[in-house]
Amino acid sequence: MVWEQRAAYAMTKLIANMQEEDNEIKHLPRDTAIRVLFDISTSSLESVDKFEEVRDLINKTLPVIFKDPAADSYVPPDLNLLAIEIRGRHTFAILDAHYDDYDFLTTHEKENNQLPVYNVRLKKHHMPIFGRALKLDEMINGIVSKLHRLNGYEVQPPYIRDCTLGPAMYRNPRGFKMTVPNGPEDNEAEEKEVAAEANGSGEKALDGATSGEIQVEGISNELDTT
Repeated sequence: MVWEQRAAYAMTKLIANMQEEDNEIKHLPRDTAIRVLFDISTSSLESVDKFEEVRDLINKTLPVIFKDPAADSYVPPDLNLLAIEIRGRHTFAILDAHYDDYDFLTTHEKENNQLPVYNVRLKKHHMPIFGRALKLDEMINGIVSKLHRLNGYEVQPPYIRDCTLGPAMYRNPRGFKMTVPNGPEDNEAEEKEVAAEANGSGEKALDGATSGEIQVEGISNELDTT
């Protein structure tokens, strides 16, 4: 679709510009709460269990991006992995660092998602490129909020999904009134509304839906750079 192509192009350009401007820092902050977006080339993931490989790749990168110049040895930061999504040529992961105020029960609320975002670009056998990503703050914080809202209270992070396998099904989102299943036409209209909301069209469509089972193409279409 045209809007998907435009979103993909805009996101690619945004990340590229941001990396050129903000990759001068030597390490990520260790004294303040931050949110980190990992952008990983899917082609570099070679194992059958790509999600586990992503975890391993992130773990190997942590001593580099969170290096403490004042310490003689590496001290692991306090981390909370929130999501991993495989999306075509790119795989994205989001984690929080040093965020003591994280509350699973309220993280779907916008006011609880105001962390500064840092971007880390990873490829196997390459040094990571990382830096402050001010332009991604609203988008990534919004995605974290939506992931918690759509997955409900019964599913806890990390939210793991291979988007190449088809649409996700959210059976008990937060704030949804459970009703009998809609008919085919209602479901199609509802899917379009939720997909539009997931791509930054506003909160009204999602908050106004009443289905007990929601299907969307992907909560992080904003990050789809295929």
